[in-house]
Amino acid sequence: STWTSWSGLVTDPRKRAFGFVPRSLGYEKDVRDMLDISMPDTNEIDAAKERPRNEQAIVILSEHDMPKNFYSALETLLISLRSRSRTPDSIKKYLTLDQLVTAQPNLHSGRHLLPAHVDHPTKDGYGIIIVT
Repeated sequence: STWTSWSGLVTDPRKRAFGFVPRSLGYEKDVRDMLDISMPDTNEIDAAKERPRNEQAIVILSEHDMPKNFYSALETLLISLRSRSRTPDSIKKYLTLDQLVTAQPNLHSGRHLLPAHVDHPTKDGYGIIIVT
């Protein structure tokens, strides 16, 4: 399975995966190699346990894997986010396909959704901006 649980427990119904999308920044192997795929603010012992689990949840997508309208839907979303008055000008330049690092689908499985948040730039979420 490419899904991993958020907590590492088999009984945790919340799952996540990490898809690296063609034409994006994260599609470049050297970028992926720099990532620390553990949660921010995690001690090194816990992070060392989490990294292998997250590595198993990574999928390198090909152009053939992408749904027909994926890129146009993504661009529509990015245009919308860039145009919002509440989006700080300092991050608008990152709201482009060539700055996307990963698509991270989350299965909440009936649990509360994550609050809006900004992840650590090189930790879980893989970037300055995360949209869930």
